[in-house]
Amino acid sequence: MIAISNTSPLIILAKSTYLKNLQRIFKHIIIPEAVFDEIFRKDDITSTMIRELIDSGFIKIFHDCNFVDEDAGMIYERLTSANFWIEKDLFFKVMRG
Repeated sequence: MIAISNTSPLIILAKSTYLKNLQRIFKHIIIPEAVFDEIFRKDDITSTMIRELIDSGFIKIFHDCNFVDEDAGMIYERLTSANFWIEKDLFFKVMRG
């Protein structure tokens, strides 16, 4: 399974040392470029831990994506066209809340 994350969950999990446990749950975590920028405003242990997961390929940065202004169908198409595998039914269930 693949997850899409914003900044807060990643920072909280990094501070609690549980961040690497996500590798047991998810194949990859996708973050928008804006999340990347927010995380790396500070150079601290949190950003270092997240950088390690980016360098390993576990966390992937999705460039040029604005999840706020796009509908779920457009986001799904953009992610799959960028070679991210996402289970379609699960993706739309999550996006609908």
